[in-house]
Amino acid sequence: NCTSLNKTSVLLTWQKPLVLPGDGIIRGFNINYTDERYRDVFLFKTPTAEFTEAVISSLEPATVYYFQASSRTRKTFGGGGAVVMCQTKAYGK
Repeated sequence: NCTSLNKTSVLLTWQKPLVLPGDGIIRGFNINYTDERYRDVFLFKTPTAEFTEAVISSLEPATVYYFQASSRTRKTFGGGGAVVMCQTKAYGK
């Protein structure tokens, strides 16, 4: 889920995936995101798997962004969840 907090920040929340035997231990989550023009792809990493929310800041005002969370282990990354669209606010702090 994504909630616009202000002109430059959004709050992302997600649920931990079901871990099957042999999948490895989840060490954290990666959030890949880009804006509506697909100019760049950015990466936000949680420090541990205990985090299931993140504030992404330094975004452009009134801009649509696309976010995808995926889990990571020491060896690999999960397939990722659904892509979530969110727009920063046009007004406010």
